[in-house]
Amino acid sequence: MPYLLLAIAVVCEVTATSALKLCDGFTKLLPSLVVIAGYCVSFFTPAQVVKPMPLG
Repeated sequence: MPYLLLAIAVVCEVTATSALKLCDGFTKLLPSLVVIAGYCVSFFTPAQVVKPMPLG
């Protein structure tokens, strides 16, 4: 499960970064929402990943 969450975080970050070009300085609503949601998910999921995953 942690590796699945990590993969979701990577996909969301790549999607949000790709949508940055489409949002045109956050003037277009839908791509801007994709960027905000994608980065929120990509920051939240690694926090959930490090809880059960052994580090080191």
